[in-house]
Amino acid sequence: MFSFNPIRAVLQHLTRMAVVVFGFALSGSINAADVNVASHFQLEATRGIGPKLAERIIVERTNNGAFKNWDDFSARIKGVGEKKLKVMQADGLTLGSK
Repeated sequence: MFSFNPIRAVLQHLTRMAVVVFGFALSGSINAADVNVASHFQLEATRGIGPKLAERIIVERTNNGAFKNWDDFSARIKGVGEKKLKVMQADGLTLGSK
């Protein structure tokens, strides 16, 4: 026989909602991308990088090799200063193991 349990129904609903909310919360922080190997899509998913900047990064990396450090990256990519770099790093942009 089936009996409706309102407490159980509410708990199941809250559990589903928590999973969805937790998933959204994690989606921004698991966005790690290595600037030396990331795809256009991965770069664009990083806060502070739009389609044009992602393209400039890939073209520079392809034409002149991997970025050696963050100073090299900032010097070679127009429009990336200290402030913007900090935003991108906070969203998971990495450079090799550095």
